[in-house]
This record gives sequence, structure tokens and C-alpha cells, in this order.
Amino acid sequence: MQEGAGHLGARGAVGLGVTSVPAGDFSVTAACDGAEQATLTVSQQGAGTPDLTASFRCGVPFMQRVHLVPGSVNARVTLPEGSTASADATAAVRIAGR
Repeated sequence: MQEGAGHLGARGAVGLGVTSVPAGDFSVTAACDGAEQATLTVSQQGAGTPDLTASFRCGVPFMQRVHLVPGSVNARVTLPEGSTASADATAAVRIAGR
């Protein structure tokens, strides 16, 4: 399991990069506080797999199952363009195996 967390309002994004994952199904969980809505993006560069992009409401954890191929993976929680967040807005993202 890998996790990342931080201030969403300060940078507008909280990310997690994992350099090596095996092939398989994983759960990606994202959460935020201090904003209305956020966007979760999960990608694997050059892996031939489609990126996952999903919007979710802050204050309620969001979980999505994804199939990953061997290699690196990036997961980011960002604010939608034009949205605002409190100065102390936070977000977290977690990638966990089966």
C-alpha cells in the first residue's frame, strides 16, 4: 500500500508516484476536505492502459478499482479548474493491492 497526503489549497494538487507495481487489480482511494469537489487522475505512462479520471465530492471518500500493468503509476487529486478551496484544504490518495 502507498499513500500520499498534503495541503490541496496551497498547491492545487496532491500526488503519489509509485515506481514499481505488479500487474493486477488495485483500489485507489481519494479524499479531500476544505473544497466542494476534486478530481482523481490515475495514469501509467506508456503502459497502453487508459487513464482514469473521476470527479468526486469532498468530505466523502471515493474509491475506484483499477487494473494496472507492471511499471510505475501516478495518482493525483486536483481541484477542478475554476473551483476554490479554503487555505487549509487537504487531500489524500492511497493505492492498495487486492
